[in-house]
Amino acid sequence: MINEKFTARFEELQRELDEMPVVKGEYYVESGVWLKWATSAQSLIEAACGTQSPYYKNFSMARDK
Repeated sequence: MINEKFTARFEELQRELDEMPVVKGEYYVESGVWLKWATSAQSLIEAACGTQSPYYKNFSMARDK
């Protein structure tokens, strides 16, 4: 049951990323939109994998840049 919830949430975040508005035809997204998505993604990765996982650590490093 929990794996199905994680899967559904990962799929939802992927759809949100795919639909994220791109500004001026470049790979740039308004900071508020990006931060909301990134916070949700980071939280999901933490819940699914834990803070010591390489997935969480790598995502957190990339988000902080």
